[in-house]
Amino acid sequence: MGYYTSYALSLYGNDSDCKAFERDLLELSKDDNGEYDFELKELIEMGGVYAKLYDLVAWITDLAPKYPSILITLSGNGEEFGDLWEERWKGSDHEFHEAKIPRFRNKNLQI
Repeated sequence: MGYYTSYALSLYGNDSDCKAFERDLLELSKDDNGEYDFELKELIEMGGVYAKLYDLVAWITDLAPKYPSILITLSGNGEEFGDLWEERWKGSDHEFHEAKIPRFRNKNLQI
């Protein structure tokens, strides 16, 4: 069945570099028939998509070093409660962070 995530993709940098990155990202998504992944295409065109893009992080990780001037941000909100994260790349630099809700300090509000 699979796991859906709401993805948001933002690119910060020179427009021509960003467009080249998007083209290369689409190329990585081609299937055996030469068709681009339609969900990735929607993510690029619209900036967000609700999809199963299992290879997306690997594709971005492979491409990011080729585009050291671009800051790439990918955020996700998965089906499961609390699956909220953001990942960023700039060249070979990369970080991943999950959102965490701290424990309530007021004992009357704790479960």
